[in-house]
Amino acid sequence: MNIHHVLEPFLKYFRSKRMREFESTFDVRDNDFILDVGGTKFNWQFIKANPNVTLLNLTIPTGCKDNGQFSYIKGDATKLEYPDKSFDIVYSNSVIEHLYTKEKQVKMAKEIVRVGKKVYVQTPAKEFFY
Repeated sequence: MNIHHVLEPFLKYFRSKRMREFESTFDVRDNDFILDVGGTKFNWQFIKANPNVTLLNLTIPTGCKDNGQFSYIKGDATKLEYPDKSFDIVYSNSVIEHLYTKEKQVKMAKEIVRVGKKVYVQTPAKEFFY
């Protein structure tokens, strides 16, 4: 059994609420350039704007293809191959904790601050039931 399938109703509720808040707080607009570190298209269905989103992951999932709004990049969050301030927003949802060592987490944090004009990093709350 896939745990994400079981949790899907909860994920949709919490992610949609979080993404609406993100969209408002960061004033996300059509054509903004966003780097989503470790993400998928899933979260972006919950906002009204249509930003250009680059999805950076260690691997590109089979069947994922670039389109007008989304592009897929294979990369390392601790060593981003982009110039300084090249994205309007760098977004990362529940990724930094998977780097395990403080050294790698610091490298990732420094990199996303370097390449983004604005930065959003979310980590799970200890109080969250899953």
